[in-house]
Amino acid sequence: MRLINTRTGLFETFIGRNIPKYAILSHTWQEEEVSFSDMQNDGHQSKKGFAKIRMTCKMADEAGIPYAWVDTCCIDKSSSAELTEAINSMYRWYQRSAICYAYLSDLSPSASLDTALSSCRWFTRGWTLQELIAPSEMRFFDLSWVDRGSKECLCDELSRITGIDAKVLRHELPLSSIAVAQRMAWAAKRETTRIEDRSYSLLGIFSVHMPMIYGEEERAFRRLQEEIIKSTLDMSILAWTLPESTIPLDYPETRYICGLLATSPDVFQDCLTVAGVPHMETDEFSLSNKGIKSSARCGLVRHFNVLSLRCSASPEMPIDLCILVKRCGSDQFIRHDPWKLHEGYAPGDINRSRAQHEYFLSEVPDVDGREGPEFRPMAPFLIARRYSVLQIVFPVHRNIRIRDVKGWPEGRWDEDDDLFFVEVEYYGGVCVLRFTVYWGDSIFFNYTLYGENWSDGPRELREYGGVDAFRYTITEPQFFYPQACRVPGKVEPEVEQNLKERIRALTIPRTSQCVINRAWGKAGVLSARYSTVEDNNVCHNPFRRLQFDFEYVDIADAPTPVDLGWSWL
Repeated sequence: MRLINTRTGLFETFIGRNIPKYAILSHTWQEEEVSFSDMQNDGHQSKKGFAKIRMTCKMADEAGIPYAWVDTCCIDKSSSAELTEAINSMYRWYQRSAICYAYLSDLSPSASLDTALSSCRWFTRGWTLQELIAPSEMRFFDLSWVDRGSKECLCDELSRITGIDAKVLRHELPLSSIAVAQRMAWAAKRETTRIEDRSYSLLGIFSVHMPMIYGEEERAFRRLQEEIIKSTLDMSILAWTLPESTIPLDYPETRYICGLLATSPDVFQDCLTVAGVPHMETDEFSLSNKGIKSSARCGLVRHFNVLSLRCSASPEMPIDLCILVKRCGSDQFIRHDPWKLHEGYAPGDINRSRAQHEYFLSEVPDVDGREGPEFRPMAPFLIARRYSVLQIVFPVHRNIRIRDVKGWPEGRWDEDDDLFFVEVEYYGGVCVLRFTVYWGDSIFFNYTLYGENWSDGPRELREYGGVDAFRYTITEPQFFYPQACRVPGKVEPEVEQNLKERIRALTIPRTSQCVINRAWGKAGVLSARYSTVEDNNVCHNPFRRLQFDFEYVDIADAPTPVDLGWSWL
């Protein structure tokens, strides 16, 4: 660490923890700042910025502090290695200082702190955030270097201006106890001259380190978030929202997606009160080459996939905040509707998926070759990942929904759109799909599909073989054969024989219609039909749609279902 001797004005360098007592300056950069190289040459004392160095050394010497540190001149910025070390050490340097002098160059000596303090430029700069939090002793000076008070005596006003809890400013609460999203909110709307410095100035706030790569621009903020994820289980880092001013005119008719990582601290501006939920269990939360890996897993709430962030909107309301996510692969999801956070879901409300781990894309892959905003229309991205689709459709006016879905290949059931998909031509298109249909909170019926060669492309779409029928009654056990797909391109003979025997034993007809729920002189008539559909918002290729219909009729008018027979029994 390079320090200025307050008596001689010369530099002295110290290594390791053998650092003498020093004062440190916090300020905003202006014209004619004195650099390290300037200090090596005559004439540096005539530059405007030297007055701040001189006053810092003078006040430190009068206080009996032998050294001082000023960021403009104590770092040789021509050395990338020294600059990287200094930026990664900056928070500690302010934290270990004997005192920090905060110079507010636009605060008039005649101005009242009650009205003028909050408008000072010092509160809008990125680097001064850590310079406010880190020091234990700190004093504020106006344009004429008049002492206007200490951090301790101004603490409540500083808290009001910055949104930082006064207990954090007084060091009564450690930074690690504050949710990541809330710490990000402190940095919202703060500015730096260089884009990368918005991220680099936050390293100490999150106790992480990373190399400096000037020229990467907003990419630096992504790297910062990745380093934070590596060091914490705090999922509130995902609790950001895009401003309403960015909502497209065709929203919500057109659905939009984005990656899980934010592009700027500004999108955390509404997170000043976000807090962790103490009772929630700790889940794995880490980076992988497939995306952000989490064992928290998403769940289904009110027909939407949500990811619980293990945090709440405020300490007084310890209820989960969630984001909407969209399934885009067997175990991959992407964020949906980035303008909202959802709350009110208690842990028991979420129907957890069965996956061991799930992965969430940190950014939207480029599918159209054009740069755009951080959000993109959902349809082009999804159809690029779907080779074949089977869509299940129910009457919209009925309280009917699909739950308890099992499928093979695994993880291809899209809960939002009630469809089963594969991402590539999948070994001849073998699939098994079982789902339970609910009417209200009661089981309505079970349904099992077994298909082969179902995803061979638009020219060879075929009828489903196997159990594409439903029972006259729902009381018999349903069966499920994921092992039927172990051999690519064909079905194991013994599995197919077992399937045939079960169909015979349970007398399952092949029919497009059945009658259920006979009561009070009425009968429920359930029917289904396949159709081939072309919809480029769902899939590149023509796909199969299974349309269910249900109606109540008088028992006397109930049809007699026809057994169409199984051609392969």
